[in-house]
Amino acid sequence: MSEKKKTIAIFSAIYLPHIGGVENYTYHIAKELSRAGLRVLVITLSPNIEALQKVYDPSGFEVLRFPCRAHMGGRYPIAKQPRSIRTYLLNEKIDFIAVNTRFYMLSLLAVSIAKAKGIVPIVIDHGSAHLTLGNPILDRALAGFEHLITAQLKRYPARYFGVSEKSSKWLGHFNIQSCGVLTNSIDADEYAQSATSRNYRTEFNIDQSEFIVVFVGRLIPEKGVTQLIDTAKRETDMQFFIAGEGPLERDLKKVAPSNVHFLGKLKSVDIAALFLQGDIFCLPTRSEGFATSLLEASACGIASLITDVGGVKELILDDSYGTVLPDAEPDTIASALERLANNPEKLASQSKNVRLRTQEVFAWEKTSSAIIKACEDAQES
Repeated sequence: MSEKKKTIAIFSAIYLPHIGGVENYTYHIAKELSRAGLRVLVITLSPNIEALQKVYDPSGFEVLRFPCRAHMGGRYPIAKQPRSIRTYLLNEKIDFIAVNTRFYMLSLLAVSIAKAKGIVPIVIDHGSAHLTLGNPILDRALAGFEHLITAQLKRYPARYFGVSEKSSKWLGHFNIQSCGVLTNSIDADEYAQSATSRNYRTEFNIDQSEFIVVFVGRLIPEKGVTQLIDTAKRETDMQFFIAGEGPLERDLKKVAPSNVHFLGKLKSVDIAALFLQGDIFCLPTRSEGFATSLLEASACGIASLITDVGGVKELILDDSYGTVLPDAEPDTIASALERLANNPEKLASQSKNVRLRTQEVFAWEKTSSAIIKACEDAQES
């Protein structure tokens, strides 16, 4: 890097305060890249504004919010005035462009802007399967749309990466050669220490002897929350805490048994407190790049029961680090929970091992350094 401060534009169609893995990834790499001496612009969309909003984040980077229309319950924003975004950014001094993630219209706009500016962007993929709406017909249409957008994206020069080995491999489904992994990460000690004093056992009148299962995530079909509610109906001696919100929330509350507690959307510090008080984190998801909630749980020293998606096998090397589900069927989840609840020594060992691995391997400073190198290498390709 030269002494002159360089600028990186990070495109992320969805961003904070919307909660999710991509949003979290964007925020932390922006913060770390700023610490590394770059000028950082986060380019995102917001449905609640009519004109460009510029915000300076206290962590040292700029957020440019452009107006959009929200689709799919806010999961797929589309810019109202893409030409104005293009015009504005073509007049900005930008040296590097990073795109989160592949299948948004904003991502397509990002690579076209990069080409116009003579920049080879990096595209960071966060998935390991097609999106789902829980309807086979709609899911096929959605997969077709994803292939269409990706085909358009491939017309522009870019270098592609995944946030995990699984995510990197998933790019091959679209005949894209991955250039490597720019892993999801966490400031493990900082996250665990951020926990509030909120006491969930006291709040919900749960005895210390009762086994607590924690779920954190969007209440959408691909996260497996419906299967977890079905599991709770079988495991009446366990308590299930569901943190998150989404389109399935109303229907799930109608069918959930009394041992399921819906917490809604929690602040990060309250999620950390929940992890510290739970006995196991369960995420029977069908698609992840590298689940942020898995890293957060591991940072707090709670063992995980999770399907083999995204970066799971990169963190949970074997059953001494956690338990990987062969499928997301309620019977499978229930059997695994029973085995682990009856073996507290194994759970304690898994918790210790996965926390140490998270601290040692998955750090944002390492990921940001890898992103800088990827951007520099892309300009030399």
